[in-house]
Amino acid sequence: MNWAERPSFGLRIENPKINRFALTTFRLIAGGFAKFKGLQVEGEFPQEGAYIMAANHTGTSDGLLTHVACFRTAHRVFRGTARDSILDPSIKESDEVLERTDKKGKFDFMALPVVSHVMGWDLRGIGTLGMHRGTDAVSDTRNKRFLRNCDNAIRAGELLGTFIQETRVEEGDLRQVFPGVGIIARRNPDVPIIAV
Repeated sequence: MNWAERPSFGLRIENPKINRFALTTFRLIAGGFAKFKGLQVEGEFPQEGAYIMAANHTGTSDGLLTHVACFRTAHRVFRGTARDSILDPSIKESDEVLERTDKKGKFDFMALPVVSHVMGWDLRGIGTLGMHRGTDAVSDTRNKRFLRNCDNAIRAGELLGTFIQETRVEEGDLRQVFPGVGIIARRNPDVPIIAV
């Protein structure tokens, strides 16, 4: 039996490296946020095949809510992307990155030690891919690895989710869209992009 045929709580798991305990705790945390926020899902996520999902990022819980929407409509776990400092709390972002993303000197819920360690463990456990902010997306060794991992997930038929603005933005903020989604799409020209 392959991994896609072994559901976990009704979800099809396409990545054999997913830690099922991490998935369970992630679903509990994400489900709690969805209930608290009153999440209502319109439309559906693709139930099979590779797609690149491009979303806006307006709040801390967006990644959680996007996962819940995918769980509810497509019954599958998508391969998300996040900044490497969320996945590994020992990584500190440079002042230049914090200034560019308007985060310097501001409170960041995800930076709280308990939150960052629990969410970092959970996100790594469900296969989230880490990108390094603050460097050229193509030439930095860490981001070359990130792009290879994105390509591998797409080739494996997974749904790849990413935020297009590299950071949380206010609703209606038309901040520059960073090239990550375009780079991934150019490297995988036959894979559809869906906007969330």
